[in-house]
Amino acid sequence: IMDIFAFGIKIVENFIICATIIFIISISTSGFLMPKINNLGLRMNVIDIPNTRKQHTKKIVRLGGLGIYFGFLTGIFFLLVIRIFFSKDIFELNQLIPIILGSGFLFLLGISDDFKQKNPYLKLILQISIASLMYSNNVKLEAAAVPFFNLDISFLNFQELFIYLFTVFWIVGITNSINWLDGLDGLAAGISAIISLGLSINFFHFQQFDLAFILIAFLGSTIGFLRFNFYPAKILMGDGGSYFLGGFLSIISLKGINLISQLDNAQNESLALPFLVMFLLFCLPLTDLFIVTTSRVFQGYSPFYPDRRHLHHKMLNLGLSHRDTVILFYGFTQLFVSISLYINGVEGKLIFLCLSLILITLCILYCINFKPKLKKK
Repeated sequence: IMDIFAFGIKIVENFIICATIIFIISISTSGFLMPKINNLGLRMNVIDIPNTRKQHTKKIVRLGGLGIYFGFLTGIFFLLVIRIFFSKDIFELNQLIPIILGSGFLFLLGISDDFKQKNPYLKLILQISIASLMYSNNVKLEAAAVPFFNLDISFLNFQELFIYLFTVFWIVGITNSINWLDGLDGLAAGISAIISLGLSINFFHFQQFDLAFILIAFLGSTIGFLRFNFYPAKILMGDGGSYFLGGFLSIISLKGINLISQLDNAQNESLALPFLVMFLLFCLPLTDLFIVTTSRVFQGYSPFYPDRRHLHHKMLNLGLSHRDTVILFYGFTQLFVSISLYINGVEGKLIFLCLSLILITLCILYCINFKPKLKKK
């Protein structure tokens, strides 16, 4: 028994070491590239121009997504290298290829828009095409338990149609919701980093190590960029970065649900990461997406009509500062992620939940100084 225990500890130590190295490589690559990409953007005049909707008052390069993407690819390359030292059953490349390709296509779509702005409806069609490609490569919701009702969508006659529509909605919706959150410095990148950390903990818990490690690479590259994007931002991620962040998180969450559901069915356990947990992880961006699109449509505007209806704009209108709003949204996102860990039965769930409650309390106390601003107004 002691030998088995020692062997298990050794495996855990190896995984921790690998995750740490992947994170360090990704964050270092991303951080190292940002100043160089900023200079490149200045030379190529890929610059975001201030207007009435935007918070920044000076021209800023919007090519930061390049650094995020190449930092992520560097971490993936190291993941392929360390795969040599582990069982191939743990690292299955065929599970990772659709995720890398799908998020890569969305990155290319976004970065091309950074250079030359496209019609929003054309971008929507291309996003739906990429989501359909993911569906054809088995990145889709297959058999998922619906919380509180204990229903299975497999009984529906239009099962495949429902699965396809949900897959397209999920990938396209999350991609655009993260893109729309990129209205304040550090908001989209920070929220994406928190969500990816929650997903990686879930995947480690359910022994989906390949997905967990690829999320660590994503987390490192995103934080490396956040160093230059937190208020006041020195560089913006652009559509290339936001499309990559949203596309990657939406695709890997769907892929993870499929793999874990297969594991649960084999073990006769309840499905992990059900609808409720998925929506908890992405609660803030999806809520913002729903509020903005419905309000625009009901008032006769296009869903893509640019305005200041987003949640972060509403917080700014209440009197919160730029930094206060971002920190408050970080706290709420971390709270939702911790609730998802609690529902999934991850070890140490109460610790995560209590720490998140403390964090959100500190965020509220930090932002409480907006009351005098309201009185002045």
